[in-house]
Amino acid sequence: MPNEQNNATSWQFDTNQANVERSESISPEGYIGSMQQILSKNTGLYVVCEFLIGTQNIEIKEGILYAVGVSYLVIYEVDFSSYAVCDFYSLKFITFYEPGRRPRRQLNAE
Repeated sequence: MPNEQNNATSWQFDTNQANVERSESISPEGYIGSMQQILSKNTGLYVVCEFLIGTQNIEIKEGILYAVGVSYLVIYEVDFSSYAVCDFYSLKFITFYEPGRRPRRQLNAE
């Protein structure tokens, strides 16, 4: 997918490109006030996303919000130096962190 171009989306996984348009064209009129608009305006921030898989399983993905499309989002997973393409419609919660901030890790004490 990197370095390939098609009519729908043309983007590369290059973390050195700051402020480069990496999202599908999201029509402002159709998405005013939508989750897609909120996410697309916050690309580049560190996020923790919670996805509902099935009826009871929560999957957590965290990293830098890299790109947003109509039905997907891409997260750069800093700890793994990899990209995760995620289904937008299973996303239930997203927490945004200010630039330079990361979530604090807490050990489960029992």
